[in-house]
Amino acid sequence: MTSQNRSYGYDVFSPFTERLPEAGDRLFGPGRDSFFAKEINERKYRLFEGYKRAGDILIENAFADPYDRDNLIFPAIFNFRHYIELALKAIIEEHGPFAGVSIEQKNHKLLELWQLFLGIAAAFGYDCSEATVVAVGRCVDEFATVDAGSTAYR
Repeated sequence: MTSQNRSYGYDVFSPFTERLPEAGDRLFGPGRDSFFAKEINERKYRLFEGYKRAGDILIENAFADPYDRDNLIFPAIFNFRHYIELALKAIIEEHGPFAGVSIEQKNHKLLELWQLFLGIAAAFGYDCSEATVVAVGRCVDEFATVDAGSTAYR
């Protein structure tokens, strides 16, 4: 869909283009189609998978519609950065004890998390000098450089 034939259910030229809450509306409640994870491990999994999937959907839409591209890039970067952070934390929490590695202080520092991940990978016998691992490390470094404290794209 292009910006020329976009169909909105509201007047896009109105200063209030969003539906405002009405009496009886609730933000959170029992649903028929989706349920909140009840177990902590499922919640962690759904969080990082959700951030990744949301980033993918935003990028797909950004590439499909030039009108949306500039509006969707920041939320997409935000989602990908949080996916990486949560995925690294999940790996460290799950496998770190076997490698003598743990998160000393919870924070949003990707480079610290990446170093802990590398320690775990090495303890399990993986070659961390492999080209793919180095390439992923460069991407993590780039995210950390651009958004060190996880606040640049909020």
